[in-house]
Amino acid sequence: MDLSNSRITGIFILIVNLQLTDYVLLRELKKRPHIVVIVADDLYLKELGYSTHLVGKWHLGHYQKRFTPTKRGFDSHFGYWNGYISYRNSTHATRTMSGIDARRGFERAGNEMDRDRYATDVFTEEARKIIESSKRENTEMFLMVSHLAVHSGNSGPNHLEVLNKTYNDEAFGYIENENRRLYAGMVTSLDDSVGKIIESLHEHEMLENSIVVFISDNGAPTDDPLWGHDNFGSNWPLRGKKASVLEGGVRGVAAIWSPWLKEKNTVSNNLFHITDWLPTLYTAAGGNFEDLGKIDGVNQWKSLTDTSKQVRSKILINIDETRGEEALIFNQWKVVKSNRTSNMVFNLKYAGDPGNAGPKYNMSGVVASTVGKRLSKINCLTQDSCMNASTARDVFYVSRSLAKVDGQTCPERVSNPNPDQQYECFDGYCLFDILQDPCEYRNVAKQNPQTLDATIHMLEQFKKEMTMQAPDPIIDPDADPRRFAGYWEPWLEPFDKA
Repeated sequence: MDLSNSRITGIFILIVNLQLTDYVLLRELKKRPHIVVIVADDLYLKELGYSTHLVGKWHLGHYQKRFTPTKRGFDSHFGYWNGYISYRNSTHATRTMSGIDARRGFERAGNEMDRDRYATDVFTEEARKIIESSKRENTEMFLMVSHLAVHSGNSGPNHLEVLNKTYNDEAFGYIENENRRLYAGMVTSLDDSVGKIIESLHEHEMLENSIVVFISDNGAPTDDPLWGHDNFGSNWPLRGKKASVLEGGVRGVAAIWSPWLKEKNTVSNNLFHITDWLPTLYTAAGGNFEDLGKIDGVNQWKSLTDTSKQVRSKILINIDETRGEEALIFNQWKVVKSNRTSNMVFNLKYAGDPGNAGPKYNMSGVVASTVGKRLSKINCLTQDSCMNASTARDVFYVSRSLAKVDGQTCPERVSNPNPDQQYECFDGYCLFDILQDPCEYRNVAKQNPQTLDATIHMLEQFKKEMTMQAPDPIIDPDADPRRFAGYWEPWLEPFDKA
């Protein structure tokens, strides 16, 4: 399941519990901010006078042109329409079809993304060009960089690709598993991309008036026997993987930085759903929340900038009547029901390892990195936010420890050599206290019957509002790129059916 639609519309499709880390913050500025969203909004922002740009993945439909990015609120798009491509060329392959998926607006752009160029670098270069252009034209910018990384590429022996495998094996030789080494290299390129984008904002004097958000949209598909899109990421010690309703699948991480934020170096455990980004950023850009109409997203801008007050108490994770899975969060309580006959049952297991082999975490390197130095410089515009390298390192260590979920958080789950055997959610509803037990190891339904009934009732209320799923989609042979000179195209354009 893809979360892009919820992020853009502010309406429930699938829900994610985001843990936000606010690294650096300052005082209020007079100008409206540039907004940069980097993803390990239809665009209402365009109505506020922003130039709006998407780089990378779309994955919200393209069978007609009217469903593609530049018809849905973006002034520009450079990237691909499907869910993934190869890192070394722009090919998107399914089990039955294969073709080039590379676009600049509606124009075919295979020549810009091929020639053995690495996708993460290609998208980073495009983001830098957009930043430079926005500065030159003096426009307020909304830039969404929706990276391919660290999604796998096309299924097969080379579905994990790094910039330079020889260098990667040397740099991460302490990681025994080859696939984990490849994953580390993909993350490193993503990390470098963030640094280059921050550097570009700084070079063009836009960083001091920006909101930068880095978010993930789901947990890792550590292994994927169904589709072959495993990337060997780890959700340890959480239970579940991508496409599950459990915390390993839906608890994301996010970092937000801006001089507009007043609290600094804080970790928020407030409930934050991906639909909240639309009203939150729209408000930050000067929009009126009421103009968005009836949406499920909640405006959390004041909570982020001024108070840290929790403004959301309930999150619908999902109700999948086809697979028989459902889950909802209310405050610290989470109700879950699973189906042992689902073809996705493998996603309910604990997945991944601690990933703590090798060198000690280098916080001094973080402080001295491009991002660390540039953000610290902006920080020092006010005296009370200025820190030397030693102090910054210590503060970041504290923030990181507060944000971690590890063996100390879930001692029972970590000490059990076979934790997957402890799962009671197939034959009835489970209730977890995810504040005390984020690893969903202890079902406390029997000890809290009133809370269980209340959360089940909330699910029942959502069921009354939901639209039933359509039958399983049929693969349309007319979409085959061989009909369009090898490119994925809007194959029902023009749409001439009654």
